[in-house]
Amino acid sequence: MTIQLPDAKPQSSRPSSSVWVMALAAISTIILLVQLLPKLSSHVKLSDFKTDYIFAHFRPTHLTISKLESKNELDVLTNGLPSFSSIRVVSLPTRIDRRNHMKKLDRHLHLGFQFSDAILYSDPRVLEIVKQVGNHTKADNKIAEVGHVACRMSHKMAIQAADAVDDETTLILEDDVDFEYAFKYLSGTVLRDVPKDWDLIFFGHTDFSDEARNGKDPNTNNFFIYKSLEPQGGHAYAMSRKGRKLLLDLLDNKRPHVYETDQGMPIDEIFAGLARFHKAYLYSIIPDMVVQRPLFKSDILGTPAGFNDGMHNKPLFDSTLSRIKFLERKSNRLSPMSAHRKASSLSTSHRLSRSQ
Repeated sequence: MTIQLPDAKPQSSRPSSSVWVMALAAISTIILLVQLLPKLSSHVKLSDFKTDYIFAHFRPTHLTISKLESKNELDVLTNGLPSFSSIRVVSLPTRIDRRNHMKKLDRHLHLGFQFSDAILYSDPRVLEIVKQVGNHTKADNKIAEVGHVACRMSHKMAIQAADAVDDETTLILEDDVDFEYAFKYLSGTVLRDVPKDWDLIFFGHTDFSDEARNGKDPNTNNFFIYKSLEPQGGHAYAMSRKGRKLLLDLLDNKRPHVYETDQGMPIDEIFAGLARFHKAYLYSIIPDMVVQRPLFKSDILGTPAGFNDGMHNKPLFDSTLSRIKFLERKSNRLSPMSAHRKASSLSTSHRLSRSQ
């Protein structure tokens, strides 16, 4: 097929007036930027212009929130937004390192974490279930594993704690995570805008199923909210009251007509099955607001849980951990002891140079 183009009209060599207008506008803009850049540089951090991932998921809200240096300013934005009744962190009481990590995050985020004691894979209750179920399980790998059973039981205990006080909305976390610094505000917009019949919301998930492939949910204008396809990972999920009741029943296999489970099935396989067979109203947040980090060795495998495989240890736009590290470095540089050490080092170097 041949496409015939219209004949090009001869152009005058004399530049049009619109060209000059554009040139003058460009020059004016450059002059204005030169005048403003010194002022802007004192307020804008290089971290605000990360390019690896940010612009692939650019959102105007992110840029606005990331520049809020005052926690009070962020709190103003959260006024009137819904929040979680409780945030429960599944954590072994013996893992002080992990608990200290979460406490440090909470000191900056002001979310009010509550710890829910996890149980170890060697717990007699776990071993008994593994012995009973064996390879008669509906788990994908067809065998009950001590790690999966211990994880499932630990999450169940946290969910039961929320049920005992009848939380309206609960966020369940694992203890090796990092947050978007504006999580309190961003999660509030999600709770406000998610369809009212929601059961579970995954604020963090692995990307084995590419949760974004069908596009955002058309029933909400919030661009973070997508219908879950096969969400995996239990490091950051929220439950409504009815979602919590459903999940507890499934963990006890009390609703086989909805989705048949057993005690050997990992909890994240239950999540994936509910979404895959459209048995509940599940939503995934994209991009993630909570991600796992490879900070600690697992008590089960002896390896970090936040694997560097592109699906677990994902980048955040404005990482809380990165902010904390920046503030700690800044504090160390400004501390009197640091200044004293620097002065001592310079003095020693000066004496050595004179002696040579």
